[in-house]
Amino acid sequence: MIKPTINHLLVAIVFSLSVLLLSNCDTAKPTQNPPPDPPIQEQPTVMKDRIMTLLGPRMIGKNIEQKFSTYEVKSLGQMSRSENRWLFTYNEMLIKPEELLQLFQESDLILEAEFMPTKEAN
Repeated sequence: MIKPTINHLLVAIVFSLSVLLLSNCDTAKPTQNPPPDPPIQEQPTVMKDRIMTLLGPRMIGKNIEQKFSTYEVKSLGQMSRSENRWLFTYNEMLIKPEELLQLFQESDLILEAEFMPTKEAN
């Protein structure tokens, strides 16, 4: 009869553990990758239906409404009295946002013009 040694016991333990680990593996199921995350749509940083302006001295919203009445420009009010800043909207069916912004920027009545930033852009 063979006398068990520590080496024999270690081999038996390692073999038993290997068998246990292999038996718990489920090789019949193919591994599946999780579906990709849907693309995140970036939120716009500006509202193109509203244009913020800095008007020249003695100019008011009515002056801009009259000059750009073709595009149904309407004042949404004065944003800053000390700086004479106004907010305008318009009919987007009559002109593209970028075109009206350019007209505002080229106007002698308007010192600055930009689309209104969204809350996320601040």
